[in-house]
Amino acid sequence: MATFVLVHGAFVGSWIWEPVVELLERDGATVRAPDLPGSGEDFARDEVTLDACVERVASQIDRFGEPAIVAAQGLGGIVITQLAARVPEAIGRLVYISGYLPRDGQSMLDLTRLPEAADEELESSMTIDGQPAVGVLSRRAASRALFNAASSSQLRWALDRVRPQPLAPLGTPVVLGRAEPSPSARVYVYCLKDHAVPLALQRRMVAENACASTHEIDADHCPSLSRPHSVARILTTVAGQLGPRRA
Repeated sequence: MATFVLVHGAFVGSWIWEPVVELLERDGATVRAPDLPGSGEDFARDEVTLDACVERVASQIDRFGEPAIVAAQGLGGIVITQLAARVPEAIGRLVYISGYLPRDGQSMLDLTRLPEAADEELESSMTIDGQPAVGVLSRRAASRALFNAASSSQLRWALDRVRPQPLAPLGTPVVLGRAEPSPSARVYVYCLKDHAVPLALQRRMVAENACASTHEIDADHCPSLSRPHSVARILTTVAGQLGPRRA
């Protein structure tokens, strides 16, 4: 069966993947969904960098001993792009679920400043606090930017878990060079109701970074919460395209 590593985005933690993890594991998959440094249950402001995030995900892939399907939402797209440039042999597929898909030298903040991101409600809604600096979202801003397609019970559950976001990974550009991931390894999932990564920006990123295939979910920025069956179905489809797992 397939192996998956699921990477969360900004302001959330590994908990955002729990509904999808349950569905994939029910089908026999092996799944890892780590908290990135400074997020979820690992909330600490010091020394949170893009490199530290990449290393955290790499440590999960190392446990498999074979290429994994690595899926990411939002900021996690930056992390897995840099990861794939460093350990391409560990990646079976990269699945960007409304994830930031950068070119060499771009950061998440670079992408949020493109014209197609004019309507985004995530980076523009956060306030800056503390030292080292973190971004903070009010419950109202998080509701609109991250969970606008969630049910009322899903929304209450998620808002109680949202945490401040260390800023360093947002402003750090990826360094790819000749190790840029192959288009054949990339899959993009458009989230049609996303207020954090507007659909126009999603489409521009794919236009500038060819992908082997694309899918659509009529969902917000966190379909792993609001549409978990759709996410699990797409991930299972991607796994099937890789062929049988090695013995």
